[in-house]
Amino acid sequence: MTSINSVASSSTKTTGYVAKGFSGLVSGMETEEVVQAMTSDIQAKIDKLKQQQQKYTWKQDAYRTIISSLTNFQDKYFSYASPSTNLLSTALYNCSKKIPQGANAGKISVTKTSSSEDAAYQIASVKSLATKARYTGTCGIGGSTVSTGDINFGDRITNVAAGKSIEITYDDVRYTLTIPESEVTEGFEAKSMESLLTEALRQTYVEGSTTTTLADKLSFTTSGDKLVMKAKYSEDTAAFKISGGDTTALAALGFSVGQAGSASNPIEGASDVNVLQTVPFSVEGKKLTFDLDGLSKTISFDAADSAAIMAEATDADKRNKMAELINTKLEAAFGTGKIEVSANGDKLAFEVKDSTSILKITSSTTDTTGVNGIFGIEDGTTNRLDRTKTLAELGFTPTVTDASDSSKNIYKITVNGKEFEFKGNDELSSVLNKINNDEEAGVTITYLSSTNKFAITADEYGAMGKVDIADSTTGGNLAETLFGSAAAISAGTTKGTDLEMTVKYNGDTNETTIKRSSNSVSLDGINFNVEGTFGWTGEGETAVRDTTAEGVSFKSSSDTDDTIKVIKQMVEDYNKIIDSVNELISTKSRKSNKRGQAVYEPLTDAQRAEMTSDEIQKWEEKAKEGILFGDSTLTQLASSLRFAFSSKVGDLGFGKDIGITTASSYSGNGKLTIDEAKLKEALTNDPEKVKAMFTASAEEAPNSANSTLAGGFATRVKTLFESYAKTTGSYKGKLVQLAGLQNNATTDDNYIARQQKVLSNKLEYLETLLKTRQDRYQGQFTKLETYISRMNAQSSWLSSAFS
Repeated sequence: MTSINSVASSSTKTTGYVAKGFSGLVSGMETEEVVQAMTSDIQAKIDKLKQQQQKYTWKQDAYRTIISSLTNFQDKYFSYASPSTNLLSTALYNCSKKIPQGANAGKISVTKTSSSEDAAYQIASVKSLATKARYTGTCGIGGSTVSTGDINFGDRITNVAAGKSIEITYDDVRYTLTIPESEVTEGFEAKSMESLLTEALRQTYVEGSTTTTLADKLSFTTSGDKLVMKAKYSEDTAAFKISGGDTTALAALGFSVGQAGSASNPIEGASDVNVLQTVPFSVEGKKLTFDLDGLSKTISFDAADSAAIMAEATDADKRNKMAELINTKLEAAFGTGKIEVSANGDKLAFEVKDSTSILKITSSTTDTTGVNGIFGIEDGTTNRLDRTKTLAELGFTPTVTDASDSSKNIYKITVNGKEFEFKGNDELSSVLNKINNDEEAGVTITYLSSTNKFAITADEYGAMGKVDIADSTTGGNLAETLFGSAAAISAGTTKGTDLEMTVKYNGDTNETTIKRSSNSVSLDGINFNVEGTFGWTGEGETAVRDTTAEGVSFKSSSDTDDTIKVIKQMVEDYNKIIDSVNELISTKSRKSNKRGQAVYEPLTDAQRAEMTSDEIQKWEEKAKEGILFGDSTLTQLASSLRFAFSSKVGDLGFGKDIGITTASSYSGNGKLTIDEAKLKEALTNDPEKVKAMFTASAEEAPNSANSTLAGGFATRVKTLFESYAKTTGSYKGKLVQLAGLQNNATTDDNYIARQQKVLSNKLEYLETLLKTRQDRYQGQFTKLETYISRMNAQSSWLSSAFS
């Protein structure tokens, strides 16, 4: 017993192991500690493997940081997606610029030059700019007024379930189904409600899915005049039930709260469907929401409002009273003079007093809007064109009518000679998009909601662009309703014009007339935009040349600032990469002076449990130091970085010849410095040489001593960085092969990932072994406790028997 206790007292707690069974209750031994001590050799191996895994993870993170810096450098300085900083772009080294000169210089803006010579001409005059043909016409749908449907004040038949909600629990998840509104027609009962409830199921997604709806799990059918809810598939084991909802709607559907079912036991309504009920006219409890130019206000009707309306003698008086009440409420909500309501025959008309205002009317209460609602107006009705509606819903006259189904009606229009054909179920927005995206049509149609007009613009500048839209010669009114008649479009279209200017070449007394269909001109190595007219009085054919107007000439100037700025920034980023790489390979890990063992190793689970998060963070920062000390791959990269800019570029010379110097001392690590004055001089005097020193290909500037140093500086560095950080193609960069990248094909296909897999397999084996040993030892100690307990009992019995 003494020896066992001494082992227990000397053990060290290294895991979160908790003993099962008896734990020294009889013997007094610390069983958990004893078992831990007996399995400490396995636990030590587990800790060692986890520390190796952590080191690999830290190495991978460090490698990936370098990969990221290399790829970011390439994206910034070697990609044509970054034209302003692309060192391989010849345009970057073209520092020659042309500056417009003269009183009318503001009418011309130079965008690009490809010649360092002075321009041999001047722009003498600009008679007209290139414009696009354009037309603006008032839309034939929408305006200042929104009208309700016919308002009648007698008893009304309404669907008391429409717009209401019922709750269904399926597979222990509770769902709310909102019953859609629908037109009330004769014979509207069980079968019609089956369709509406099925639609409600389709609109409700099963929890955790964005594709599966309740309609894929449950269905509503009819049995005579009763509704039945059942599972969609007989093998479905999920239960379902009616959990709650609007009591009136449930009663009208024949259901009650608590009814439960399963695949083998459908839920059947207790009574016939009775949703169509006759109710007296009343606006009590009804609400209308008016959205005016983005400001939303809701008006409500109470019992007094309803009584005041019904107290009037005739239906016409009732409508006038209703208009009066709504006017009062709208003035309180929006102020005077915003919306005016008046009776218009059997309807009410809502008129916005500002013709540019956009009005939208909705309701949150049932039996208010919709074809069967009190106001007989579609929910969401607006005084502007609703482009989400189909052509059939908007009521256009079709070119070809399908009597059986209006969604199949055909509407034909011609746009600049291209005929388009649409169907009744096409939304207006898709109609407009199809025309706008068609190159043959050559127009862009834009709806201006504030003015309820369509603006149509030719895609092409100049006289070639045109706007010619008409309905099919065989009938239909789609184009005429939206844009106006063909004659109105023709008369109202402002035709496109060409750019017309005169140029006077040096030594020539005559002016040369130049016409273009665009205001962007390329002329003798100068690209410029013409932004205004000059040198003419009057417009069009009656314009007269003003020979006293000063022309625009171009002065050559060398501007190296942008190029120097890019090269300076490149040098800074390049030096940062050098610093990062050299810091990783030169930083040593913290070692003990006596035994040479690492002082800061990755923490074990047991060590972490005894430390604060701040202590863990500080420890790991020190443990990471030196993780890649002397790494051979990074050492090779650092060596290559030292020579990329110091080696000669073919027969062109060295970087120092144009002001880019590489540190000569070893401690300088190959970092670059810039002599701005020397670089500016090189760019000013011989920009072609500077360009070649950066962009020359390996064939143009070979290097016999080292093929990796062939080509210009940008070419070399691009090749070098790809050899370490390339992520595409069959051959990956050296660092990518080592560490891979996150969310990439190389995430699991790299050296470290494969090593981690090996360690994980070993770890899994050892953890299984540890648990097996712990359970075996614990079982033995439990038996020992049992034996000691029995011996103690026998001893006690013997003592009492012989006392």
